[in-house]
Amino acid sequence: MIPVAIVFIIALILYIIGTGKTYNEGLPLLVDILKNEDEELVVNKKDTSPLSSWDIFKEYILNDINVWFVSFIDVFTYMIRFGVLTWLPLYLLETKGFTKGEMSTAFAIFEWAAIPSTILAGWVTDTYFKGKRMPLAIITLLGVGVAIFAYWGGKDLLTVTIGAGVIGCLIYVPMFLSSLQTIELVPPFAAGSATGLRGLLSYVLGSFSGTALFGILAHNFGWDAGFYLLLFAVFGCIFCCIMTHRGVMKLESKKIERLNGKA
Repeated sequence: MIPVAIVFIIALILYIIGTGKTYNEGLPLLVDILKNEDEELVVNKKDTSPLSSWDIFKEYILNDINVWFVSFIDVFTYMIRFGVLTWLPLYLLETKGFTKGEMSTAFAIFEWAAIPSTILAGWVTDTYFKGKRMPLAIITLLGVGVAIFAYWGGKDLLTVTIGAGVIGCLIYVPMFLSSLQTIELVPPFAAGSATGLRGLLSYVLGSFSGTALFGILAHNFGWDAGFYLLLFAVFGCIFCCIMTHRGVMKLESKKIERLNGKA
């Protein structure tokens, strides 16, 4: 309850002091304040006349295939994350014969390994991939696939723990990068709707598949069936990353044409 109360208070403060768009307060448009921003963005983000929430959702979310691909990146990563997170204790105790202490160690490593990877992910994409988010996401997903095999087939404590740690370390990278990519794919007034779609699909489809569906498969067909589901999620996520990257490249080409037309 304490975290909920803290978040509620922060949200209430922001709601009270938030003032909306710049021109509502007599300030220039953001595109006038950030004059060079248009050269750095994937899409043209100029403010338009006021649109209803439904108009924004219909025009900039429902009809944008790139938003759907990036949303399903989150669905598949949540499937993997919750599949491991939810069933790791029982799997290690029941199948691998771990003690509760050993299981707790593997569980802690899975969670804590995410901290350095998420801190570095944004910096790496900006420094080495020139702002392209999806190549690093694909690389880390390949690592997740290998780690799933280690976690799944490992016979000793070290192998299984390393596998769990690598999954925990890498699976948060595509989750984090998909958040950045979503913001970059839509105008600022549609960012909330795009993020909302991602969140809805992630929890309704992703977390359900990683928890309930994994459990149903494992119960009826054995643990291997659950791990096949996780591997399917890895391949599905890589496919969505590739399609998102292709969409970004097309938008980049249009941006170059737009900027050349201004020259």
